[in-house]
Amino acid sequence: MTAAPLPPPPDTRLPHGFTVELAPDAHRSRDGRLVLGGSPPRVLRLSATAAGLLGRGRFTVTDRATGTLARRLLDIGVVHPRPDTGPVRGTTVVIPVRDRSDLVRQLLTRLAADPQTADLPVLVVDDGSARPAELAAAVRRYGARLLVHPRNLGPAAARNTGLRHATTPYVAFLDSDVLPTTTSYATPPASAAASPGPAPPPS
Repeated sequence: MTAAPLPPPPDTRLPHGFTVELAPDAHRSRDGRLVLGGSPPRVLRLSATAAGLLGRGRFTVTDRATGTLARRLLDIGVVHPRPDTGPVRGTTVVIPVRDRSDLVRQLLTRLAADPQTADLPVLVVDDGSARPAELAAAVRRYGARLLVHPRNLGPAAARNTGLRHATTPYVAFLDSDVLPTTTSYATPPASAAASPGPAPPPS
């Protein structure tokens, strides 16, 4: 029997012009070669080229190499997207959470009160809550859709569940303890960064 060749991995590079910025909770060594941050926290060893790109705390994708680096750093969580602002459209908001019904209620209230996000589809992924009824009540009140993991699988799995159920071209992830003050997180191409791929260590 001849085994069929495996398909190539999907291209998850970020597009040209996409800007990422060092996360506020990330810390760098003096020479910039070591970065502590991400979720879960880890120490990354960057090449001299990668450290130079991130020297000012942000860089913009200009070619294949910088697109791949930005994608990996974003998946690990040591950088955040910094897109141009624009109208919010074609974006689903995904909120991974375990319990924290009060925080989810506050976040959904903020989204509903903002004309820019009030009509966006919202998916709340319950990642094995100990009190699922409380979370379900909060989600129903605001007309969001609830997806449930019967047991805790972790934030990455919850985000992937939301991504699989989204039907819009773009997805934006919001943590339950965040109250956004702008809508840039939901404006393409920022939300394009929400398609998580494997996160191998950057070279």
